[in-house]
Amino acid sequence: MPKPKTIIIIAASALVIITIVIIIFGTRPARPTETTLTMWGFEDPATLSTIFTRLKTDQKINIAYTQKQRQNFDQTMLEALANGTSPDIYQLNHQQLTQYQNKLVAAPSSIFTLQNYQSRFADVIYSEMVNQKGIWGAPIFLDTLALFYNKDMFNSMTIPQPPNTWDAFKQDSIILTQKDSRDNILRAGSAWGTGKNVNYAKDLISALMIQSGTKMTSQDNRQATFNQAVISNGQSYNTGQKAVEFYTSFSDVQKETYSWNRRMANSLDAFCQAKSAMTFGYSSDYYWLKKQAPYLNFGVAAFPQVSQADLMVNYGDFDIFVVSNRSGKYISAWQALEFLTQPDNLKSYLTSAKRTTPARDLVNWQKQDLELGIFAQQALSARSWYQSDPTQIDAIFVEMIDSVVLKEASIDEAVNRAAERTTQVLR
Repeated sequence: MPKPKTIIIIAASALVIITIVIIIFGTRPARPTETTLTMWGFEDPATLSTIFTRLKTDQKINIAYTQKQRQNFDQTMLEALANGTSPDIYQLNHQQLTQYQNKLVAAPSSIFTLQNYQSRFADVIYSEMVNQKGIWGAPIFLDTLALFYNKDMFNSMTIPQPPNTWDAFKQDSIILTQKDSRDNILRAGSAWGTGKNVNYAKDLISALMIQSGTKMTSQDNRQATFNQAVISNGQSYNTGQKAVEFYTSFSDVQKETYSWNRRMANSLDAFCQAKSAMTFGYSSDYYWLKKQAPYLNFGVAAFPQVSQADLMVNYGDFDIFVVSNRSGKYISAWQALEFLTQPDNLKSYLTSAKRTTPARDLVNWQKQDLELGIFAQQALSARSWYQSDPTQIDAIFVEMIDSVVLKEASIDEAVNRAAERTTQVLR
């Protein structure tokens, strides 16, 4: 039989060993478990793969990504919400935010603060993604309208530089337009002035209005106000109507600016076929033109501005990633989106996807790019306006333009009717 003293020593030694084991192994942090999030987007998976790999390594968040088509996305989401298969994260155009907002969860303040969000992204993103209820989207790119011009046509007419003001644009268009003896247009100086056959007609008219000081909607976004006069230095100006007048003058056969009509091809197609000297588009259109017409000698210039304007105003379009309020992992989802929008990760995506930056601190990096530089340097001065249903408002603006072109309504009548109908959509 062991002596009592020996038993005590053995028991004390065992207790010490057990205590040491608990200290060593019990205080080790538990290995973080990997979280898997589902994500739907319009982007090629290859453009995001590097970021997803980094996210899995750094944050232990795995992304199960599915590419979707924009054309039928609303129907796809409707079906997914109905049968409970909607993703944690999905991609929207900024104009779709309103129709989806009641299906989303805002960013936690621990991930995005208002100050941080405002300092990181362009003003147009902050103004549209932030309201009294929170921050609703993480931007993935910001595109801007720019001028495409045919270099050969400019050279042949001894025009050394593309226009940087609307006055210069008007004069260049007149010089570049070619007509026969019956005023039939052989070559358009500029492919714009109508509704249905001009790409981004609503965006172009909106840009003209905003540049001239037009307030597109009321403060609460419940009423369209682009038909209302603007007061400046005690004077009243119908800036919305003036924008429509300037735009449609290029399709008025009785005016010297006449260079385009409703019988001509789609504006980008006409430019691609060298039937027009100037048109407008986004960076995605630049790459489309390069692919469709590899031998077309064209350049990209900044969007024209109002002569002697104090500030530059451009027109922007952007996409966001949002988080579903049906996600049980919304904290992790927003962590993933914050990670995606960090500078190095955005650089990876923007380079791979050939997109332009939504981040303020990447503008100087990207404006040196020979292809995307013009679009990127316009990001900080980009503007847009609230549109609760962009498809309906597109149709309203096209009808407004073409009713003036066809002399079915005066400019005042067309603009007032468009404002009334847009107000109905906003409400």
